[in-house]
Amino acid sequence: MHRPCLFATEIINPKGKIIKRYKHKDVKTPLESLAQLCEKGLATLKPGITLEALQAQAKSQTDLAAAQAMQRAKTELFAWFVKPTRRASL
Repeated sequence: MHRPCLFATEIINPKGKIIKRYKHKDVKTPLESLAQLCEKGLATLKPGITLEALQAQAKSQTDLAAAQAMQRAKTELFAWFVKPTRRASL
């Protein structure tokens, strides 16, 4: 919810080809993009989940705190993938 992402602006050239341009104004978080889609009626949420609840959850942490929590979770997850070292067989 906190990580900024680039969303493309599609431009159609005179030959009919779609060209994607990534402009500075198109940088937003996935939650901001979801909010825009909901306003336009292009996205719906599951029953029991509201946009206001998602926004309140996003405001409960700062961007830095969310990034640090994600890094801790990744470290814990990847600790499970460590392969045991092989012993030399005699």
